Amino acid sequence: MNRYVVLLRAINVGGSKIIKMEELRKIMVMPGLKNIETYIQSGNVIFDAAENDKSALREKIEKRLHKSLGYEVETFVRSAADMKNVVKNNPFGDIRADKTIQLYIAFLEREAEKEMQDALLVLENKIDSFHFAGSELYWLCRKGLGESKMAGSVIEKKLKQKTTLRNWATTKTLLEKYLPAGS
Repeated sequence: MNRYVVLLRAINVGGSKIIKMEELRKIMVMPGLKNIETYIQSGNVIFDAAENDKSALREKIEKRLHKSLGYEVETFVRSAADMKNVVKNNPFGDIRADKTIQLYIAFLEREAEKEMQDALLVLENKIDSFHFAGSELYWLCRKGLGESKMAGSVIEKKLKQKTTLRNWATTKTLLEKYLPAGS
């Protein structure tokens, strides 16, 4: 069995696409998935599966969500080893977030092409710094989102692909609590 996390995009944000985690866990009960758990309301589902193909898992989960909810939900499937690497490869160190500094991880559909990376990197400034590592983007926001001109929609436009954001604390908790030792 392999341990995975699936990150759902744009649910329970701004009062739209509301789904309770209890309902989400019930929807995720399907052949091949075991030990299903959720973490906080932003759509983080942790489970075990014998399947090794993350694309196949993504397709299966997205079809189930669409059928159950009546709308499309983009998902980003990462293995425990993937999440371990996300935490290990953080170029900004262990950030203790407060109102003035936040670290976000943008989980990408695929590794961004060099041209797209450059289109985003030119937007770096005193507030916002970026670092790409595989199919993740690390975004350090030094004055809080209210002071930044950056947003998830800007990142998606520059990278020409969908993403989902998680803050550093959520990312670390997913690894430490639900994906111990990168299992």
